[in-house]
Amino acid sequence: MNSTVEGRLLAINWCVVFAAAALLVIVLARTDFVLRASDPIAIIMAGLASILAPLSFALLWKGSARWPNVSHAANVLSQLIAASMLIAPLTYIAASLNYPLQDKNLFAIDQFMGLDWRSYLNTVDRHGLGPICNFGYRTFSWQPLLVPILLCLSGKAARAYQFSLAFLLTVMVTVLISVFLPAAGTYSFLNLSPADYPHLHPVDDFDHMRHLPLLRDGRLRVLEIGQLTGIVTFPSFHAAAAILYLWALWAISWMRVIALICNALLLLSTPIDGGHYFIDVIAGVSLAILSILVVRRLCCALQRGLRQTAFPTLR
Repeated sequence: MNSTVEGRLLAINWCVVFAAAALLVIVLARTDFVLRASDPIAIIMAGLASILAPLSFALLWKGSARWPNVSHAANVLSQLIAASMLIAPLTYIAASLNYPLQDKNLFAIDQFMGLDWRSYLNTVDRHGLGPICNFGYRTFSWQPLLVPILLCLSGKAARAYQFSLAFLLTVMVTVLISVFLPAAGTYSFLNLSPADYPHLHPVDDFDHMRHLPLLRDGRLRVLEIGQLTGIVTFPSFHAAAAILYLWALWAISWMRVIALICNALLLLSTPIDGGHYFIDVIAGVSLAILSILVVRRLCCALQRGLRQTAFPTLR
């Protein structure tokens, strides 16, 4: 297994996950944050990851000739689930460092580019596009579960591992940037409330403000994994994920149209349902593209290394 690109990406991806786990342990040890997982959903997800990981390795070790696609899918799913449960608390801890909020600057950048967030909100509300935005935004949650299954069952395990690595790199860089450039989001900055737009039912934009002020003033230090929500504004990981999902699923020809529609809706809904500035979206898209380029360059290097190992140069 290690003599293939998939095998080497598998090892690299788990190294990244273990690095995230080590970072979380160190941060928890050096701060007053406490992590809990009493929520049923969190327990189920943790149990699923703990089952899928050993199962995938067992299948690779005992029956790789019969079950390679299933084992690869289980491995990638366990990586993504584990990483999500590790990264979510880190976003909260990052927000607690209490760097100055950047809403004024982010809003000013939007205006400098000629992008009017309030006008976009009014257009979506006026045309009753709230339900479509809700659907597009919610695809963020189930696509990472669907992507590795479809890729691996289609015989494209290498792309599944590339997607997992790009996902991990993107989310970790997002957390790092959010430390220094935190923001409350558009609705809070403009002093809007859900009652101002009764035709819209945004998913996350007001939700994170239940936690952000408490983190910044030190009142929230017990983190219940199952109750953590998206708290990062800049860059938008939802926007980054839309590019990552589209890139991953583009490898399956019959999924291209579906992936394009779902992720175009995810991108278009991010300013509304996520309360993001347009510059958040642009930054997220740019970060995803950069991660994809890094992963592709890494895979090319791995392939060259494998060819040189298989056909050593004669001297």
